[in-house]
Amino acid sequence: MPNNADLALLFGKSFNRTSSLYSKAKYIWEIPEYKDWGVPLDNIAGSKNWRRVLLEQRGVKSHALGGVIWKGRVISGSGAIVPLMKTILWRKLKNIPHYTHVVVTRPDQFYTRKIIINPSRNIIVPEGEDYGGICDRWVCVPWDDIPKTFNILRPVVRYPRKHRTLIRKSNPERLWMHTLKTSGLFSKIKRVQRFCFTAYADSDKTRWNKQMLTRGKFLVGISAKYPKEYQRAIFQL
Repeated sequence: MPNNADLALLFGKSFNRTSSLYSKAKYIWEIPEYKDWGVPLDNIAGSKNWRRVLLEQRGVKSHALGGVIWKGRVISGSGAIVPLMKTILWRKLKNIPHYTHVVVTRPDQFYTRKIIINPSRNIIVPEGEDYGGICDRWVCVPWDDIPKTFNILRPVVRYPRKHRTLIRKSNPERLWMHTLKTSGLFSKIKRVQRFCFTAYADSDKTRWNKQMLTRGKFLVGISAKYPKEYQRAIFQL
């Protein structure tokens, strides 16, 4: 593995294990694919009070709770799913030997160049794709900062009245920036030139619309989900 790293997988439970990632992983953690991702939020909150406060409003414009059922429909996007998986990951990491750093990313990232990770006390995030907050698709975190870095939705659902304005017009990037600021970690963020973009195959499922097909000498047939992210990733090639 690059950088002498160990690979851990945290996926929704699946019977399809054809991906080469399974054979390369040291840790494999599977979780249920919830129809309503508000169910694990109920467990984190210790009650369902957050649903009444955060969801019983005149229209939810926020993508921060994507994946949660509200008034009989699923809120679009994966805004609740991604931070929930980071919280679950944090709990899993408690039970394994400590590492110096953890890189948390997604399997749909296409890398345009080799990444060399130098030990640092900073939280490293590629530039761009912030949408008013901080992009959370790839992040390198010092081990001791993991609990605060990924404690994203727990305060929100435990103290819903305090956070209802944030949620109503928020998104995952703004929510994560709020977490970093309130935990005192925002000053540790270090931005680096983007080296990856979000890719998909035609057969992949997505909660968003497919937007463009990239073309190039080594990218023929690879689809990119976010055009600007793709352009940033290949800018220096």
